Amino acid sequence: MVVEGGLRHVEPFGDLYGRKSVFLTSVVIFLVGSALCGMAGSGLLGGPADGMVQLIAFRAVQGLGAGGLMVGVMATPPSPDPGAIMKLLPFASACHGNNFMISRVGVGSG
Repeated sequence: MVVEGGLRHVEPFGDLYGRKSVFLTSVVIFLVGSALCGMAGSGLLGGPADGMVQLIAFRAVQGLGAGGLMVGVMATPPSPDPGAIMKLLPFASACHGNNFMISRVGVGSG
């Protein structure tokens, strides 16, 4: 849910502040969220009593960064040539579809 919110809210910021700076900010938000997820329940953040609540909150932070990354990857062209971008879009779509299918098979077999 949070990733979808990140997708919708990050798009306008890319137009206002520049796609590259918003993409790099999303990377930092995602990395900070990941580090906080790793520290959830530790003594630095109040001990194991609140660990699950902290983990859920930090995963939300991580999801906001991930939403920005998804927008940034598709909006930041790897080259100024539009033809090259059009050649990459089918590959990116295939990767998303394959990852979805593989993750469902992996979850179902566990």
